[in-house]
Amino acid sequence: MRLDDGELIDCKPINVSKPGERTRVSIRPERVEYNKTRLREGVHTLKAEVLEFIYMGDIFRTRLRVAGNDDFIIKTRNAPDQVRLQPGTQIEIGWMPEDCRALDA
Repeated sequence: MRLDDGELIDCKPINVSKPGERTRVSIRPERVEYNKTRLREGVHTLKAEVLEFIYMGDIFRTRLRVAGNDDFIIKTRNAPDQVRLQPGTQIEIGWMPEDCRALDA
């Protein structure tokens, strides 16, 4: 699938009837990783900018700008080794292709 900014990613088609059709991409927020030591071989990676970091007790919720979209949310556990991302920081995020879904537009 080609994103609006031109990046190519793999998605599992869920409600898409034919190639080339506009779609919406869905990835569960907890399936996205930004810690490079935790990224496995075969992941898709995209550049992202941290827009907002929200402390929610046992999890952190972070809003990112990814591929021109300002509403990309990731969730991470609040653990001693977890980095608290700062707004304005440029990071690289990744996920396994099987965790990405192409839904109807």
